[in-house]
Amino acid sequence: MLPVNIEDNKHRQCSMDVLVIDLSDSEEDEGPRHRDNVQIIDCDPGSFLWHYLDPQGDVQGPFSLTLLKRWNDADYFLPGFKVWKTGQSQNEAVLLSDVLRSIIE
Repeated sequence: MLPVNIEDNKHRQCSMDVLVIDLSDSEEDEGPRHRDNVQIIDCDPGSFLWHYLDPQGDVQGPFSLTLLKRWNDADYFLPGFKVWKTGQSQNEAVLLSDVLRSIIE
């Protein structure tokens, strides 16, 4: 598997489409008007729940990044330990160390 760069995939992994509705107090408006969808980027790694593959090959999670950080700080995970966000596949896993580094910077 090729290494995944979190920054390169940030927009693909963290964006969502939102429908915007304009509301007006003006009497000449007949009601809400729908505008084009707007893409919102929310890439705070701490706002996601994460999964990982344990040494027995079982998927574990979801867990908060705070809990994964505590376990990492206690040296529960080996170097090269990978995680992926809820809604992603295991093929999109990234190094936990990279995720933790991205929230510290």
